[in-house]
Amino acid sequence: MKLPVSFSIALAACLIAVASSKAQPSPTKSPELTPAEKWVLDQVAAGRPADLSELFPEAEKEKRKLTAHFLENLLAGTIIEARAQRNFLVIVDATIEGTVNLRGAQIPWDLSLNGCEFTSAVTFFGVHFLRPVSFRGTTFKQDANFSSAKFEGHAFFRKTVFGGSVNFSFAEIIGNLEADDAQFKNPQALITFNTLKVKQNALFRRATFDGTVNFEAANIGISFDATGARFNNKEEAVKFSGIEIGRAMHLENTIFEGSANFNEAQIRFHFQADGAEFRSENAAVLNVKCGGDGFFAGVRFSGPADFTASHFRSLGIGAKERETPPIRQLFLSNVTIRDLLIIRNVSIQELIALSLKVEGSATFTDVTIQQEADLSYSNFTVLDLARTSWPTNNMNGRKFRMQGIGYKYIRLEEDGLESRSALLNLVGQSGYAADVYNNLEEFFLRQGYREDADRAFIARKRRERNDLPRWRPAWLGSLTLDLLVGYGRHPWQAGVPCVFFVALGCLLFSREKMERQKPEELKEGQDPLHGYSRLWYSLGLFLPFVDLKSDRIWKPKDERWFLRHYMRVHILLGWVLIPVLLAAISGLIK
Repeated sequence: MKLPVSFSIALAACLIAVASSKAQPSPTKSPELTPAEKWVLDQVAAGRPADLSELFPEAEKEKRKLTAHFLENLLAGTIIEARAQRNFLVIVDATIEGTVNLRGAQIPWDLSLNGCEFTSAVTFFGVHFLRPVSFRGTTFKQDANFSSAKFEGHAFFRKTVFGGSVNFSFAEIIGNLEADDAQFKNPQALITFNTLKVKQNALFRRATFDGTVNFEAANIGISFDATGARFNNKEEAVKFSGIEIGRAMHLENTIFEGSANFNEAQIRFHFQADGAEFRSENAAVLNVKCGGDGFFAGVRFSGPADFTASHFRSLGIGAKERETPPIRQLFLSNVTIRDLLIIRNVSIQELIALSLKVEGSATFTDVTIQQEADLSYSNFTVLDLARTSWPTNNMNGRKFRMQGIGYKYIRLEEDGLESRSALLNLVGQSGYAADVYNNLEEFFLRQGYREDADRAFIARKRRERNDLPRWRPAWLGSLTLDLLVGYGRHPWQAGVPCVFFVALGCLLFSREKMERQKPEELKEGQDPLHGYSRLWYSLGLFLPFVDLKSDRIWKPKDERWFLRHYMRVHILLGWVLIPVLLAAISGLIK
């Protein structure tokens, strides 16, 4: 039967309306809510916190369960009863069963899910929290994904327990991220905070991390504080590479069971790690760019401490007490420190400080370097090495290098002769480099210690001689200059043998051993030795270029064969010693 056109149109309109209502259902209340869920809805609608421990005491704790579907609808705002109050939503001590997935949702109210327990994985990927969020004391038994989430206020995770992987990568928090006393308990889990952005503070005080931790390229607006935290994974390094912190990083008394990597970390003001422990035998990579101070008092390094290419305003490394275990290797290569470097009360097996630059004062107090120290090409304004023990460069594998080191002022002890002597001994311990001695000589001259400058010069020449083949002409010549004139710095030394040989001549050329060269010139009855002076004779023989004419008048008797030969030696010694003495006095020997 053919239907009227008007009826057909009406029927079609009804069908379209029904289809439309099925495609876009309006929020309805669930007919299958549990007593716990109904009570939560009543509390939320009334604007009151929903603390399930009030409804179900500890003995009935198993009744505090909420389904993941219920929580999703509640937070997403699709339950009619929950729309009466949108200022805040507080649920306490609930157990949420099932996988929660709020990917991309927008949550408009203050949200508190404190003391709750999520039995399955939770996904808040890309969620936009318009107000502060709190998960205080909550337990996430499985994975928790907050990747790319945006928090318009603070995010509270105090005493929160994470049993699976945790992902905050690319998340953005406008306020604080507070995770004090949080526990990340799965050793196989990934704990990911890389590229996290926190506008204010990131707080992980006393938190424990059992899994693999990654803070790479995170951006913290004010401070990162992990005071007293424990990073327990011994196999994987804690990664802080490229992290940017607007004010300070606090790692006081923090324990790293594995290695730690702060490569290219940027901290605007202070890096505080007093009492921190780096227990891994692998290197702790601490090459950071810090605009303020680095504090490492009482820090313990079980492996190498690598500060290579770091920048600090001031840096303090060492211990308050001597009981601190030795640092195996301390690398300060290419480090720039604007004001102060203080290394105190610590034993270091190897100190590698190539090209270290300290624009202010560098202080090494009560420091013992056991095996190797390298300060090559480092530069200091003031270098204070009080009560410091350095290795001696020798054939037993110990190495101490100071090549290219520069400073304006250096000292070992209180200013005085002992300190200057100790500095010279210190340079003598290091591997030979001429510039090390030249710098020390120039320093002594600037301070007005000419004698100590001469000692540094002579010590350099002696170290040079030690590198020459023994008993070769160059070695013998160097030894001669050292003994005679102290390489030109002690001309008086040549005067000593001159006086000795002149005096020896006086003793040997006595009157009874001498005679005139021309007896025929004697007058009758005249004493054959009239006018003879052993001093003038000895001096006349010894002095070159000077003719006292006494040697033309007198000579040893013919039977005194020894004197006749020694006379020639006496003349030869004068020709050797006197020119050397004159050259040293005139400055020709340097």
